Amino acid sequence: LNLVLGLYSPQKGEILVDGKNLETLEKSAYRRRIAIVPQQTVLFSGSLWNNLVYGLNYVSKESVMDVIRQVGLEDLVAELPDGLDSAILENGGNLSGGQRQAVTLLMATLSCPKLLLLDEPVANLDGAAEEQVLTALKRLAAQGTAIVYVGHQLDKMEQFCNQICFIKNGKVIRGK
Repeated sequence: LNLVLGLYSPQKGEILVDGKNLETLEKSAYRRRIAIVPQQTVLFSGSLWNNLVYGLNYVSKESVMDVIRQVGLEDLVAELPDGLDSAILENGGNLSGGQRQAVTLLMATLSCPKLLLLDEPVANLDGAAEEQVLTALKRLAAQGTAIVYVGHQLDKMEQFCNQICFIKNGKVIRGK
């Protein structure tokens, strides 16, 4: 992950982004095109709307609703008492694990990333929440590049990954 983010330089070889060596890219511009969905979600106390558009002062309600529809998470908003205006407790304390993960995916999607980095995207989710998040991930992965940098549930990752690699003894081994 640190290599992909450009925080470290590779000891050997190079990392190419759209055919260009990552070392030659302007790092802040490159990183603005990346969204990270961690296993442990980070949500703020406030409305769902404020969490979704945090740092995105150019986003309209229509574009948010379009993204919600694109990733198939209309049910998430519909099941909350006040829709986008529903209160969210710090760290999503009043949401289920699946809802927290779905909100984090929506936040990542709204930033229009070229690269989506995922850490255990379906860990600790029940069956229904897992299916909802997997459906959203399939749609997101089809729109750009997604890297699952930790994924222990290989059967789930195969549902939306077109290439699976493993790191063994410091070497990348291609799978699927």
